[in-house]
Amino acid sequence: MTKAHFLIALVLILVRKDFCSIPPSIDSLFTNPQVFQASLSWDGKYFVALYSEKDQISLMSYNLQTKKASRTSVPDHCDVWDYHWKNNESIIYEMIRDKKWVETVGIVNRDMKNPVTFVEGELVSIVNALPSDKDNALVWFRSQAEDNYGNEELKKVNVKTGTWGKSEKRFPGRVLGWYTDRFDNVRLAQAYRKGHDGKADWYYRPAIDSSWKMLTNNFPENFKLYGFSLDGRQLYLATVTDKNTASLCLFDPQKGAITKEIYNDPNYDFDGRLHFFTNPNFSKKAFLRGISYEDTSVWFDSAMAGIQKEIDSKVVGTKNQIISADTGLTKFLVASYADFQPDLFLLYDASTGAINLIAQSMPWLRTDALCMMREVSFQMRDSLRIHGYLTLPKSGRAPYPAVVLLHGGPNARDSWGFDPEVQLFATRGYAVLQVNYRGSAGFGKKISHDNRFDYLKMHEDVTDATVDAIRAGIFDSNRVAIMGASFGGYLAIAGAAFDPDLYSCAITNAGVFDWEKQWGHFKYWKNKKYFDELKEFLASKPDFKAYLKAASPIHSVDKIKIPVFIAGGESDNLVPIEQSYNLERLLIKSGNKPETYYKFCETHGFNYELNNIKYYEKVLAFLTDNIDKTKRKIK
Repeated sequence: MTKAHFLIALVLILVRKDFCSIPPSIDSLFTNPQVFQASLSWDGKYFVALYSEKDQISLMSYNLQTKKASRTSVPDHCDVWDYHWKNNESIIYEMIRDKKWVETVGIVNRDMKNPVTFVEGELVSIVNALPSDKDNALVWFRSQAEDNYGNEELKKVNVKTGTWGKSEKRFPGRVLGWYTDRFDNVRLAQAYRKGHDGKADWYYRPAIDSSWKMLTNNFPENFKLYGFSLDGRQLYLATVTDKNTASLCLFDPQKGAITKEIYNDPNYDFDGRLHFFTNPNFSKKAFLRGISYEDTSVWFDSAMAGIQKEIDSKVVGTKNQIISADTGLTKFLVASYADFQPDLFLLYDASTGAINLIAQSMPWLRTDALCMMREVSFQMRDSLRIHGYLTLPKSGRAPYPAVVLLHGGPNARDSWGFDPEVQLFATRGYAVLQVNYRGSAGFGKKISHDNRFDYLKMHEDVTDATVDAIRAGIFDSNRVAIMGASFGGYLAIAGAAFDPDLYSCAITNAGVFDWEKQWGHFKYWKNKKYFDELKEFLASKPDFKAYLKAASPIHSVDKIKIPVFIAGGESDNLVPIEQSYNLERLLIKSGNKPETYYKFCETHGFNYELNNIKYYEKVLAFLTDNIDKTKRKIK
């Protein structure tokens, strides 16, 4: 970050005289949102959402006319994971067991009456609720076994009787995805090649009664699919064209050509939602009315642009995104949010101009204590400019004790908005810096793609941003913690090992510390697709293993002189807990015994609410005990 960027932030905080009220409790920040994934029924008479209470998630509905709320009954150890409108009157829902994978699929009336389970005891997912077929849904039956391709089937299932229909075509290797057109016909699939060589092929058919054709070479090298065009002849996808960032485009799969670039943001890849707001099976007026991504909405329909303007004039101080609508386009569900405000769900009636609060995602949370998140940018040692966010406490003065908080992935990103981790620290007097290091998603070819496997450069980005914050006077150089989960957990320990004089303490959750062992973890590198891309990226390097070793902080544990906190789920099938055990063992051997928090029932991250709350209690205690103990200066 340039000194000017940090000085602006410093001036803002120095002139503030207000003090933070009592910080929000850990429970209030990390209790699951009460209401989320909300939508309207097609006629706009019902509000439906997932509902969490006592760490169990059910499906709820609210009759907007009678003001009556109802919820589904959920068995012990189960949660509703997702739902799909079957028609205006009923909803198909997917249910997981023990916070892991979908094993049950059912259908229920929109008033939550008459639930019927039509798939049970299988690893499944809903590909399409088939609104055009009143009796069936399209269900993907999947297998955990690596070589058990025969058990992966796509079938129509009767939602009343559970009767299975005929299986869709099987491809040579494990299927990655099935895709239907706007009229519910299966017309596109992606599947790995048999033999686990890491390559995946695309299969396409121009009509439901046509033969499948492999068209892998027709598709762009990297893209994100958003589904079929309304006429079923083309695909909506986001890909890099002649610009640095990914554009939303129309693509002809048979010709292998982009036929239209719909939208491009020069600073960010398109990665968001497409809004039609009418069901193409039942309306000839359907068309792409607009898109939304991050905190931006773009409307191609002038009527929708006018509605957005009207909503923004009535609801100020927040970002307001239209997320659902009735098919008559008179009632609109709005998610309203800010850095200091979790989602509020509002109903806007275009016929009257009225806008009313329907639900709050976290109604118990006091927002007056929450802090503002500012977007910042940094210039790296190789002159690449990357982005991030800085959140400063309401009280105190710079330089602050600080937490460098790193996202996982690496193909993920931090975004502007309410973040309970950020607010946990900022409301307790810590400055919080989030870095969208290279490899982070959404920032175009130079940042997100070109160096997506260069883990050491990602570490250097974090180092450069932290040093800039210290030199600009924002961070107290004697009180900087580094923290992250998954890939962020790797970066936290890389910072402690490769820059041993920069941080006061390090916190890692589900991190990777030995990349050679991680690449060999078969369950993680299922079909080796990512591994294959990594090998291509490193093809010019003479010694592949030497690169992995150099990027692995496990070989530099003896250089870690600061306190370390290690956390993880002992049933993690993504990053084996042995990664954390080995780090703990070597730290103890070097005379630096870490604090630890392991939970047997957890997988990748803490999915159980009480375990997650306990984790953050331990994190805060660890910071209190250790952030002042290591003294250093940045030259």
